[in-house]
Amino acid sequence: MVERLPDLVDRDDFLDIIAGSAGCIGSLLALYQWRPAARTLAVAVQCGERLLATAQTMAQGPGLEHRQDTPSADGFFRMEPPAWPGRYYKLATANRDRAFPYRSV
Repeated sequence: MVERLPDLVDRDDFLDIIAGSAGCIGSLLALYQWRPAARTLAVAVQCGERLLATAQTMAQGPGLEHRQDTPSADGFFRMEPPAWPGRYYKLATANRDRAFPYRSV
């Protein structure tokens, strides 16, 4: 399954927790914790890099443009700035890249 993800991540324009790279980070890190593999961690980092690459400066800080057709149960699962630190902290901890959560847009 992990082998299918890199191409999808590169084309991801949902980006959010439900249908995009943000949600994929959590799933990949859970898999990595259960069964560590360099490839799993590399794809999780790729997801984080995708989020950073597509981030835009907004009034409240860095954010991601939200697609209106994103699958969502209630519309509250966008990757807004307050959700970023937790995702990046977990990714940085797993990747041992302490600078990762502090990279800016």
